[in-house]
Amino acid sequence: MVEITVFEVDVIITNYQGLTPEIQTSIDNAIKGFVDSVRPFVSSADVLANQNDIISENKLISVIYAAEPSSVFDSLSLEIDSVPTPSFTLIDGNIGHLNSVAYV
Repeated sequence: MVEITVFEVDVIITNYQGLTPEIQTSIDNAIKGFVDSVRPFVSSADVLANQNDIISENKLISVIYAAEPSSVFDSLSLEIDSVPTPSFTLIDGNIGHLNSVAYV
């Protein structure tokens, strides 16, 4: 049996230009939807073409631009359990949980 481990995901967006409550809600919801959709890949049960087991800074930036195409910000940082990392692969029973999206 696989043990489930929940990893806390924090996203830090630096110097977002023109942030409004509506834009923030749109981005927050898009990031939450993305993090919730990422799951460990099980090769014996999943289709390789549907593999979606990586949370990365680049994917998060794409999610932001999909939600708000005119977004302008300096940088984005990803933390998993408070440890900065550019990318994290969910394996076995690892599950990501969005803890926070911070705008600094």
